[in-house]
Parts: sequence; C-alpha cells; structure tokens
Amino acid sequence: MLSIDILRQFRRRLTNLSSRNRSLVLVSLPVSQFLDLHEADFLLNKPSFGLIADLISRKVSIPVCDVLDARLERSNEVSRKIRRIDRTVRFIEEERGTEDLYVGWPFVRGKFIDGTVVHGPLLFFPVRIEQRGKYWTLTRRGDETAFLNPTFLLAYGQFNQVKLPNEILEKDIADFGRDPLVFRTQYTNGSAMARSKSTLTPIYLPISFSISINRAVKVWRNSNVPAN
Repeated sequence: MLSIDILRQFRRRLTNLSSRNRSLVLVSLPVSQFLDLHEADFLLNKPSFGLIADLISRKVSIPVCDVLDARLERSNEVSRKIRRIDRTVRFIEEERGTEDLYVGWPFVRGKFIDGTVVHGPLLFFPVRIEQRGKYWTLTRRGDETAFLNPTFLLAYGQFNQVKLPNEILEKDIADFGRDPLVFRTQYTNGSAMARSKSTLTPIYLPISFSISINRAVKVWRNSNVPAN
C-alpha cells in the first residue's frame, strides 16, 4: 500500500503549475464557467462583499439575484450567466459524478521570486447553485468548508524554493472565525508568516472574487491527478 507521503509526492509532481492552470492564472472569465460576483453588487440591496461575508459566516443559503426582474436588465444578465454555469455544473455532475463549483476569494496578484506570474484565488468555498423561489442562491455543500488553493500553495513552494509543511498544504478554514474582519485578520497573518521565510516579489490581495467551476482543484482533491 502506498504511504501518504508517496501520494503527496505524486500529487505535487503531477500538478500543472503552468499559466494554463486557471487556479494559478485567471485573466479572463469565460461566461459558461465563471461569474464575477461583483456584478451582483446591490442587486438585492446589499453590497457584493455581503455575499463573501455570508460565505465566511457559513450561511446555508445566500440569495444572489432574481431569476427574472422585469425592471432591471443588469439583474437579468447576471441571472443568465448563473443559468449557464448551472447547466455546465449539472452536465459535469452527470458525466463524472462530481461537484465542481467554488467561489474563489480573495485573489492573489503578483510574481514569485523567479518571475512567474500569479493571479488566482487564495481560498475556495465549495457551493451549489439552487433556484429558490424567485432567487438564484448559493448554498453550502454539506459539511465541506473552504480551503486554501492547493495549486497556489504548491506553486509558492516550488517557485520561491520554500518547503511548506503538509499542515499548510492540506489546511481548511474550519477553525477560522466567522466574523469577516476576524477571518481576514487570520488568513492575512498566515500569509505574513509564509512571506517572512522568503523574498517575494510583491503579491497583494485585492478585494476581488468570482464564482467558478474549477476542474483542476476538483481532480486534485478527488483523485490526486491534477488536470490542465
């Protein structure tokens, strides 16, 4: 039987760390797979960051927008994008039997010390899309909790020549606070500790977020064989 350490080594070797991996470099949002949640800003009379705050607080169901709004075309455009993503998610689930929908936040943007560009999410929140009454909603996926982007962590270690302990590579945020301010303080402090161990061309965390179908992360987590 293969040991856990050997499986971890295989996982690291097979993970695609090139710019083709959207978990590492995401510069555009294909409509059938991605939605910038900032497009839902004040569609339901609350700022778009409120959606992230609800995810952090582990809220079970989070309304995003009306399925149909006769008065606001911007809401209908977001609704159409969510419907496309929902169809893609359902197709993948029927074909592969896996759920692949995540909200990625916050986005890390910058370069590693070797010049490799990074522009991708630091955390992934597992979610489902559901139509509840007149609203499209994001719902929690059972007991799954958000986790650090494993592709980013592996790239950080390789391109910065830093050995990250397994407890960081496999950490989820179950122990993090549910208050958005406390939560951001906790993950920022964790990032600062990692930065203190090596020189890093400035990487910053802009308040940017998206909902995405992330096949690379799904494969990495479920079968230990990452996709391109």
